[in-house]
Amino acid sequence: MVILDVSDRERPKHVSTLSVYPPLGSTIAVHSAVPLVGRDVVVINSEALQERGAEPADYVATVDISDESDPTVMAVFPRPQPPNCYSARSFAEKGGRSGPHNQHQQQGLDCLAPNDRFVYLAYFNAGLQIYDVSDPRDPFVDALYIPDDPKERIGPVPSDLVHQAEDVIVGRRGVIYISEANSGIYILNHQHD
Repeated sequence: MVILDVSDRERPKHVSTLSVYPPLGSTIAVHSAVPLVGRDVVVINSEALQERGAEPADYVATVDISDESDPTVMAVFPRPQPPNCYSARSFAEKGGRSGPHNQHQQQGLDCLAPNDRFVYLAYFNAGLQIYDVSDPRDPFVDALYIPDDPKERIGPVPSDLVHQAEDVIVGRRGVIYISEANSGIYILNHQHD
């Protein structure tokens, strides 16, 4: 993760770098870096590239940026666990890519949910994972949605025809849109206190 001073947009200045690979993540060590609104915290994640977990451990983590010259990892999120009724003992065993991909990002749009208490994460074959980061040192899974595996192959990947959540975006009213590589778009609603 790189922090830049862009007060002069024509001449950005390097402030700091937080290196995580190795030991964590694929060669895309930091795929997303999303600041939490009004907090000195950024949520970073790698991107799973290889199928069946054939790469270094993927991760999602909170980073303390209260001192921008010295960002530090606060916590690594717990890995998703398959439900008891699931067909595989682990998501890596199931096939396809198994790890994080895209986080919801408000990008300054009022119609989208702010990045504050919840991290909405497309987690490839673990579907949608919603983490509560009220305490950035102790994130936990608040909710999840794992669609059934697609019945029809549209693209060449993954090798095993399993669910692959790719992208997620959340409207201000809690409507969630997730895309899946072979079956399209899912629309959900996240109700919380």
